Amino acid sequence: MAEFLMRQHKFKCDVRIGAAATTASAILDALVDLAIDSYDEALDTVWIHYSGHGTNIAGFSDNELDGFDECLVPSDFRLIPDDYIAKVLYYFNPHHGSP
Repeated sequence: MAEFLMRQHKFKCDVRIGAAATTASAILDALVDLAIDSYDEALDTVWIHYSGHGTNIAGFSDNELDGFDECLVPSDFRLIPDDYIAKVLYYFNPHHGSP
């Protein structure tokens, strides 16, 4: 995927490989770093690819129609709920892609 994005679409890719990069804290740190980069580097497009396990758990809030939060399952099994990911994504530069 990284090779395709770099060659075909001229993306700058930050490829994280290895068990240390697949923990909950490493995933969240990478998302926060990318949110900062979306401002600092004036990124016009951000591509996030996750290849791993997911699950669902009883929802923490009443915003889920089915009552469950979907979660990423990192290698350290500290679940990352979709509500938390949404909060982090909220901090990405909202003006990316603007002329």
